Amino acid sequence: MKRYKTVLLLLPVFFLFSCHSRTPSKKEKDLSAIWTPVKKQYFTQGIVQKVTVTGDSVQSYAVYLPKGYHDSLKWPVIYFFDPQAAGALPVKKYSSWAEQFGYILFGSNNLKNRMASDEMNRYIRSFFDDTYKRFSLDEKRITVAGFSGGARVASTIAITDPSVRGVIACGGGLPNTRQLPSIRFDFLLFAGNEDFNLPELLDLDQYLQSQSCRHFLIRFPGKHEWPDSLVFKNAFFWLDFNAMKDSLIPQDDSLIQLFENNTLDAMHRLPSTSVRKKAELLSRMITFLQGLAPTEKYEKQLTSLYASSAYQQQQKAFAALLREESQQQQFYIRAFPSKSLLWWKDAVHNLNREIRQSTGDSKSSKLRLMHFLSLAAYMQADAALHQHKDTEAGKYVSIYKLVDPDNAYVYYFSAILAARTGDREKALNLLRKAVDLGFDKKDELATDQDFAFLRGDPEFVRITGGS
Repeated sequence: MKRYKTVLLLLPVFFLFSCHSRTPSKKEKDLSAIWTPVKKQYFTQGIVQKVTVTGDSVQSYAVYLPKGYHDSLKWPVIYFFDPQAAGALPVKKYSSWAEQFGYILFGSNNLKNRMASDEMNRYIRSFFDDTYKRFSLDEKRITVAGFSGGARVASTIAITDPSVRGVIACGGGLPNTRQLPSIRFDFLLFAGNEDFNLPELLDLDQYLQSQSCRHFLIRFPGKHEWPDSLVFKNAFFWLDFNAMKDSLIPQDDSLIQLFENNTLDAMHRLPSTSVRKKAELLSRMITFLQGLAPTEKYEKQLTSLYASSAYQQQQKAFAALLREESQQQQFYIRAFPSKSLLWWKDAVHNLNREIRQSTGDSKSSKLRLMHFLSLAAYMQADAALHQHKDTEAGKYVSIYKLVDPDNAYVYYFSAILAARTGDREKALNLLRKAVDLGFDKKDELATDQDFAFLRGDPEFVRITGGS
């Protein structure tokens, strides 16, 4: 068996969620055992961006209810966890499919990166408890989904709570634990071709081969992000097909045929040279439909494709790219403290040139490296700022700007450094730039001690929207 490994295990700072690793108590193992059903409350069908948890005014979540929702029926549910606590983002993004397939969607507005494990556990328990009390949920069809650190939270919940039937992990996999867990739930993975966590998810997919669970990895054109709506539609097919296989819902032959036709259409649109992508689509169709429809002819096609020299050559080249990518990641991490800013200017210039000159898998690999450097620079700068190592932070912010010049956090971090020198005008200009580029945590500026001397300044109030 290939041992599951991940590049990120070498970089523990990159596991953005603090996931508990203690053994759960018997009471904690099944959240449904502590839920106390009460009279269901009425909610408007459609999207509600903020539902406050009963008895906890600090915690809230977004919800989507299908138009046909009524508490006389039990509804399948997906709980979403975004690393920036943007609960409404995935709920809005996938609400059209929730409507078509008949799912309730919830998105936490509190769980986010770098949350202490005790606080995270409390939020998870009250989040689940509140939704169960207020809505009519099918306890046999509970799914948790997350992106990046949120995916690690989702898998942690599923590992510790047997009432969770499935995990949808986007751009992230298992929590950072020393011992690999036993996986008994359905595990659907999504990763963009330009996602720096793609190698981790490829390894996780291999590890799941040794586990008694249904699983599949879907790759899509994109970076480290929630999949677009059309790609994520596969998750709803996956959930419904698995429910059919488990006799939780009747078999829907029209839905099965729709999925099969859509997959065949996608295969027919592929260039003849895209043998690896064709193999993935064939494998997806077989995995999704086994037990529901005949798949023998697709299995024969896939076996033939795996044996072809074209596939084997492409797979070998891809594996070589991943090895080189991993080596370069480790080299760049060591270069942050040791290399000068001038060296970094040349390195980023050369990497950008290679991206322009590359195509296909090679281009995607170079883009993954650039996205990796963006996150690495963010983490290095953020850590140095928290430790008040401002000279180091200034260097890392400069590298961050070279790598990702339009990232709002480049200017937010620069504003902090300017504020610490008492430069009012520079700090305000940089904050304005950060907000213009989409900095979405303006409310946190009100308690940020670095900007305390600006509170009450009319321009600061205008920039922060009254913070």
